[in-house]
Amino acid sequence: MNPNMRVSDLINQESKEWDEGVLEDYVHPGDIPLIRSMAISSTHRHDTFCWEYTRNGQYTVKSRYWVAQNLLKSDEEKEILEPSITKLQAFAWKLKAPRKMCHLIWQVITGQVAVTRNLVRRNMRCDNYCLRCGEAEESVTHAIFECPPALQAWSLSATPTGPGTFPVSSVYTNMDYLFWRKKNIIELDQDRILILG
Repeated sequence: MNPNMRVSDLINQESKEWDEGVLEDYVHPGDIPLIRSMAISSTHRHDTFCWEYTRNGQYTVKSRYWVAQNLLKSDEEKEILEPSITKLQAFAWKLKAPRKMCHLIWQVITGQVAVTRNLVRRNMRCDNYCLRCGEAEESVTHAIFECPPALQAWSLSATPTGPGTFPVSSVYTNMDYLFWRKKNIIELDQDRILILG
């Protein structure tokens, strides 16, 4: 099969219908009925580029800005920006822990941790996978709550954890669980939960 083959190559240019011979030569027999069910344009105009976010199909900077603000938020941003992280951020600084521990917790809440997803997003040359477990992408949530070495560290801490402790892939939800449902777990003298070597 020619890798540069186009849909128009599967259409008989005289009858303007699907070319049965070409379909049988190049398409899996199970897919032919699906292709036949697709209507071919009666206008036979050439394809053009169309921007789906404006009524007339024309690209504008304004529509691109709208797409960037409303549709292109990454999963990581959606996780972090759930209801409002303001209270969690403030609570991070009220913990009875060294300032650098509070700072690390604040970074986790705001998504400012040097995980591979963030490094790649900032055009750093590195692989996107998790170096500890090989997961396809290392996000903040994965590094702190899902990665097997992180789960092992959680199980060794004084924090009661087990399968399903962090069932949601969300920094906000998991930190809220730790702060508000388990208020007394982050005590420097009895717990080392965030030292995830």
